[in-house]
Amino acid sequence: MKFYVASSWRNERQPHVVEYLRKMGHDVY
Repeated sequence: MKFYVASSWRNERQPHVVEYLRKMGHDVY
C-alpha cells in the first residue's frame, strides 16, 4: 500500500508517521 503524507513539513509528527508506516511495510513518500 502506498501513502502520501500530505501534512506540512513543519508538522512535528510527520517524520514519526512516516517512520511508523515504513515500519509497517508501507511505501511512504
